[in-house]
Amino acid sequence: MRTARRAWAAAAVLAATVAVSAFAVGRADAATLFSDDFADGNASGWSTSGGSWSVSAQAYRQTGTGADAKAQAGSTSWTDYTVQARVQPVAFGNSTRAAGIAARAQSMTSFYAFVLTGGGTAQLRRISGGE
Repeated sequence: MRTARRAWAAAAVLAATVAVSAFAVGRADAATLFSDDFADGNASGWSTSGGSWSVSAQAYRQTGTGADAKAQAGSTSWTDYTVQARVQPVAFGNSTRAAGIAARAQSMTSFYAFVLTGGGTAQLRRISGGE
C-alpha cells in the first residue's frame, strides 16, 4: 500500500513537471487572456461535454466515472499560450479513464491532453475526432 502511494505521488510530481514543460510555450510577460479560480461559485465561461459538473470549494468538479467528460474554456483561436491547472483525480471508472489538462484544443473532440490514468500511468494524448 505504501509503495503504491509513493508510485502515485511520483507520477503526480512527474505529471506536474512534464505538463509545465509541454505546455509552457507563452511569454512570461504576456497578458492573461482567461483565468478562473471559481471563487465566485460559478463556472461562467466554461462549456462541458458529458459528466455531472459543479463548482464546490473553489474547484470545478466532475462526479461521474462511467463515461468521458470534458470542460473547456477559452478560444480555439489563441496561439502561443500557457495552460496551468491543478487536477486531483478522486476515482476512475476503470484503468483507461483519465483526469488531466488539455491544451491546443480545436474543439471538444480534437485536442492534446496530459493525463493521469486509472491504471497509474501519466500520458500525453492526442485526441482527434473523439478518438
